[in-house]
Amino acid sequence: MVEKLAQHDLDVAARIKEERREAFLTWLAGAEFEGKHLEINAKTYPGTCSWIQQRLEFDIWLQNSGRPVLWCEGKPGIGKSVLASNVIEFIKAKFAMAQPTAVTYVYYDQQEAKLTSISELIRSLIQQLCYQIDEIPESLLQLKRSCQSPLAIATPSNLARLVQSFHRTFLVVDALDECQSDHRHQVIQLILGCENIPFNVFVTSRRDSDILDSFTCPNVTVLNMTAFDVADDIHHFVTGQVKSLRKRGHGRRLYLQDDALEQTIITELTEGSDGMFLWVDLQLINLCRISKSKQDELVRDTLTSLPQGLEKTYDQILKQIEDNGGYMRTLAERSFMWVLYADRPLRKVELQQAVKTNPGPFLQADQLDLDISSLEVIFDACGSLLIEAGDFIRPIHFSVKEYFLSDGVTGPNMFSLLRDPTLVSEVLALSCLNHLMELLQPQSSWKNIYDLQDFIRAHPLVVHASQVFDHHVAGATHMSTTLRASLQSFFDQRQEFHAAILQLRTIVYPVTLNDLLFSTQSVLSDANAGTVLYSTRLYDTLGQHPLCQDLQPPKYMLHQAAAGGHALLCIRCIENGEDVNQPDGNGTSPIYHACLGGHEQVVSTLIDYQANIDIKGGHYGCPLQAAAYRGHMRVIEILIHRGADLIGHGGAFSSALAAAAAGGHEQAAYVLLMAGADVNYQGNKNSDRPLHLACAGGHKAVVKLILKQANVEIHAVGRAGGTALAKAAANGHKHLFPLLIDAAGVDIDLVSKHYGTALQAAAAEGHYDVFRDLIDRGADALVQGGRFGTCIQAASAGGNAEIVKMLLDQKNVPVNVVDGHYGTALQAASALGHLKIMKMLLDASAKVNIQGGHHGTSLQAAACWNHKEAVVMLLEHGAKVNASAGYHGTALQAACAGTHRDVVQLLLSRGADPRLEAGYYGTPLQAAAAKGDVETVQSLLGRGADAKQGGGKYRDAVHAATAKGHLDVVEILLESQVLN
Repeated sequence: MVEKLAQHDLDVAARIKEERREAFLTWLAGAEFEGKHLEINAKTYPGTCSWIQQRLEFDIWLQNSGRPVLWCEGKPGIGKSVLASNVIEFIKAKFAMAQPTAVTYVYYDQQEAKLTSISELIRSLIQQLCYQIDEIPESLLQLKRSCQSPLAIATPSNLARLVQSFHRTFLVVDALDECQSDHRHQVIQLILGCENIPFNVFVTSRRDSDILDSFTCPNVTVLNMTAFDVADDIHHFVTGQVKSLRKRGHGRRLYLQDDALEQTIITELTEGSDGMFLWVDLQLINLCRISKSKQDELVRDTLTSLPQGLEKTYDQILKQIEDNGGYMRTLAERSFMWVLYADRPLRKVELQQAVKTNPGPFLQADQLDLDISSLEVIFDACGSLLIEAGDFIRPIHFSVKEYFLSDGVTGPNMFSLLRDPTLVSEVLALSCLNHLMELLQPQSSWKNIYDLQDFIRAHPLVVHASQVFDHHVAGATHMSTTLRASLQSFFDQRQEFHAAILQLRTIVYPVTLNDLLFSTQSVLSDANAGTVLYSTRLYDTLGQHPLCQDLQPPKYMLHQAAAGGHALLCIRCIENGEDVNQPDGNGTSPIYHACLGGHEQVVSTLIDYQANIDIKGGHYGCPLQAAAYRGHMRVIEILIHRGADLIGHGGAFSSALAAAAAGGHEQAAYVLLMAGADVNYQGNKNSDRPLHLACAGGHKAVVKLILKQANVEIHAVGRAGGTALAKAAANGHKHLFPLLIDAAGVDIDLVSKHYGTALQAAAAEGHYDVFRDLIDRGADALVQGGRFGTCIQAASAGGNAEIVKMLLDQKNVPVNVVDGHYGTALQAASALGHLKIMKMLLDASAKVNIQGGHHGTSLQAAACWNHKEAVVMLLEHGAKVNASAGYHGTALQAACAGTHRDVVQLLLSRGADPRLEAGYYGTPLQAAAAKGDVETVQSLLGRGADAKQGGGKYRDAVHAATAKGHLDVVEILLESQVLN
């Protein structure tokens, strides 16, 4: 017994230690590079980079018997990132069984800047090291307990102490030359400080002058990566690529009639590559294009004149673009401008729209009509120098941007525009301004979220243009007459135009209905050009420009300055007498705007001037909730440190934790939990519990974090009567099921008020894969309850025929059970007009005349919602046209109440009795009279309806028409009484 108790104590202690470790790692979470590493490593051919293991410099460095830093420098496209990936894997394998050895790494990428400071780098390295130890040092845990920012840990001293936990520690830094220049020197200092932090560092980069100067020192061994080193790798790569391209059945393909030509291509590309994998890729793209003619001689001719090096290759590609002619040439130029000079990477749909915008006088009128329905057209026009990267478009390699922006471009003059940042900024500024004025001149701001959603879908560039036009104006340092005139026109627009601009600027991606709701509630009815000036980067650029001297300052200047991140302007406004806590027209305070925008300097400034950090107002309820929803960590930390209340401020969310969960911000959620946020707090009726919001959004990391909290109520019913599992199922997030069902033990068949069960939720929303997954996990399709009553009714309402078929194939699923809002499955399908499902149910012996549910009968449900074909199908299967039940009493009254004239005539032609008394309106005539439907009233009177017949809400038809003010109907009814 004593031994069992002792073992139990050990198990508890181990579990506590592991939970503490995971909590720390969640809190610390910063930039991670494992995904990038795995992506690069997956593309590597077997045996690639084995050459480095034969190099004496590498062996000495690996044995720790020489200099601690090994710098492998090479030209662009030679495969440095692949080499870094292979070195990481080699070190892991070699030291797997040795004394404790840690491997850390970072991949710099100028097109995807994950690390914006030296602190972010150190934080990432500490995080990687902590994943490789069993127990987090107490000194680091203490920093977390003190609720400091994770960046407070990111110091060289903390990193050094952690490194000392290992016998050896390796750091691999790839593409140091792509590290942002404003902190590259600090990274180099960290690398060179190996005597303070005992790393063995492997660095790859190009031979940039600042790196060369810094690494010319006793701590660094230089290894020059040459074409000779990678010759075998190039040969394997070329051979594999050529053979793969010949076998492809779709996409890019290499067409060769003569098999012997394959070896010629391999030989020529291997010998001509000069070690550059990127060069090989670009030549293969060109050869695939030429081989489409299926004339081997053209391929052979191309092989005899291959360009030398990347620059000559880019020259050749530009020449080909020039030769393509006007349309494709114009498309290429515009695409390059938008991608190379974008304030942020463009999404695919944004670029497709962007190339069609009018950039003013810089292109001729015959070049303006670009209709791009396929991204492949853009890629072809640009010579495949642009590629897809997830949802975004980016250059195939960083060297592409360098080539265009350098003075050494020798391509056609048409691309000289791309070498002038000021001119390109002006073109893009004009494109954005023209696009906005073209779309928004006839448009007011949006009050309806679905109207706004439809507008954004129809015009995918409009949000981007509204958010970056000021960036491009700032880049046009020498303002031309054309840009000045365009800005003047922009400022001269009506107030509704400027309100729409400001509304679009509130939208963030990915767009959610909650964001759109916030946007529709943020409309400033009194917005003007001055409002736009003060709340954007235009103020920094044009604040003192004559163009803006006559602009009327916004009514709420302090609010707009806070929204725009202008700390000094905020100070000036306050010192000139503006109230730091005054609400604007939408009831929101300056500090709310600053928190929403993530402007930490403005937030601190406003607090110093006595801003109320708990002030209520705004769509998200209060400043902390706004910052939490957007995931602005530094702002959240400032507010918590200043004592902000964590709950109870209304708005879209009832707590800051709920806001962070809805936004999917794991780190924000963790910081709030550590500060004491209640994991189960629901608060006002408009919000939901944090777990439910995270499940609805599919935010796996946040769900995992919340489920780790000891007191979380996993079976609680949230807003609208749904469970967390039902929320996940309804929104199609089956990836959460292992966490909720397998790990947390959520009851898969738990019944709640709205969806009933999770299985019903998946069925009602038509998510077949989710439904299938739940069935495979043992969900019971026969459990009843909730809005739909049965699973078959939910599936029939959801309209997914596959789900209905799966249920019907189970044989034991009863199709005629009466339960739920729609009564039966057939009534649900009829109400929503799902003809295919109706036929499936009828073939499965569904009874058409069963009564129950809101509509009473299936026929009344179909008639109520104007589904004429469904009405015909039901009548043909024996539906009783005069059956009395449900809200409207009869199918005819339901059709009259909806003014569905075609259905009314159909029912009358099938014998519907207009004199039957039942339902809300008493008679069909009273329903038609209440709706003011003259045509139907006359038709019913012609069929024998009596204007004096009583019953229903309004007593008779005359009173119904009178109550609703339909005097023409009253006159017709009174005349019919006289005639009768």
